[in-house]
Amino acid sequence: MKKIIDFFSFKKSRHLVSVRFIGEIIMSTPSSAQVYTQGFGSKPLLGKIVSTVNPGTTYSPGWAIGQEWVNTSTNTVYFLTSISTSAGVTTPTWTLLESGSSSFLTLTGDTGTATPSAGNVKIAGTANEITTAGSGATVTLTIPPIFTAPGSITAAAGNITVSTSGDGLVLPVVTGSGAASGSVTCNGRVGSVSFTSPSIAATASTTLIVSNTSVTGSSTVVLYSMRGVTTGAAIGISSVTNSASTSTVVVTNGQGAVTQTNTITLDFIVLN
Repeated sequence: MKKIIDFFSFKKSRHLVSVRFIGEIIMSTPSSAQVYTQGFGSKPLLGKIVSTVNPGTTYSPGWAIGQEWVNTSTNTVYFLTSISTSAGVTTPTWTLLESGSSSFLTLTGDTGTATPSAGNVKIAGTANEITTAGSGATVTLTIPPIFTAPGSITAAAGNITVSTSGDGLVLPVVTGSGAASGSVTCNGRVGSVSFTSPSIAATASTTLIVSNTSVTGSSTVVLYSMRGVTTGAAIGISSVTNSASTSTVVVTNGQGAVTQTNTITLDFIVLN
């Protein structure tokens, strides 16, 4: 234990005050010195605590408001700013005064709270979503060139613009295939569904049914294109009717055209 002893006198409200002060105590738990003041009596006066850990909820009977705690491992200084007692349990509040390596106690996110470790809080990125780079007093958050969205992306205002010619949106395409005489399942917002063995004579029509859970009702808009026309046939889409999980497409052949017998493929995008 290291002690620095100093004696001095001063006047306070017409009373001569003599003080005996222990200036520094290097230990985990300090002892107190008695300060004698003429006219005010004796009271304990504590030196600062020098330690290698933070005070946390540390408390010892006799400690008073203003008690100083120095953590030499993180260059931080704490002061005891309040003491409360409930059900016989005494709880101190230590307030960070200054720090050589950290100027805050916690950093709060949208969820959870981080506390400094060795005076540092790391702002971490997420692979393919966001990167962070620190320099000087600034941490810069950046979206990487190859970005993977963890969920939906909504443009609240404005457009999604591709600035380089030849680039664009690359969408996953689901596929389905089945007989033209029945319903074919192809669940997705972008898809390609094939109807095999159709037979559509000139001026005749046939109904192709796509079962798709992305179609939510009659207000769903589905953009279709058609391929696989038999040479000499003149088929075209004459109507599209949507309902929950079902899109009904009517295809009609032209007058004097050859009977459509090739597989008909409908490529589609669900727009809403």
